[in-house]
Amino acid sequence: MKLEPVECYTKEAVYRAVFESNFDLVPFIPYIRTQTKTLIYEPQSMLIFKWGSLNTKKNYQVALRNKEIKIGLVEDRTERQKIGEELLEFLTQLISKKETLSPSCEPVKRPPVLEIYKHLPKTNCKACGEETCLAFATKLNLLEVELENCPEILKNIENL
Repeated sequence: MKLEPVECYTKEAVYRAVFESNFDLVPFIPYIRTQTKTLIYEPQSMLIFKWGSLNTKKNYQVALRNKEIKIGLVEDRTERQKIGEELLEFLTQLISKKETLSPSCEPVKRPPVLEIYKHLPKTNCKACGEETCLAFATKLNLLEVELENCPEILKNIENL
């Protein structure tokens, strides 16, 4: 287990937890995908999903590839350890009951941030809680916020 710094996250010092697995995760990804909030899924390659920790009550973005698991964003080694153990338990339970799950091999791609941004009001009003509409589009792309958080969008829908 190790921590990688995440340079593009400017609000505070945060890290990505990286775990090396002893076995290839790819054959299990179609089963895990059906039990997670999928962000991106490329069959036979990788799965990126949102996962909620019961320990920290936070949501994390998790990436599974071959023999590697990445979890972001964590604040320190203590959080990395707690989250890593909890996630590995979650994945182990899913893998152990894979016979009861129906695999999904349909790819999932998120629209690019700029494509989402094109459909936002571009007022930078901050009513959604973000500094800019582009920041809101980024968080929408990562499933960190809901479209309903933008009052301008809701206003436009109500006026239709």
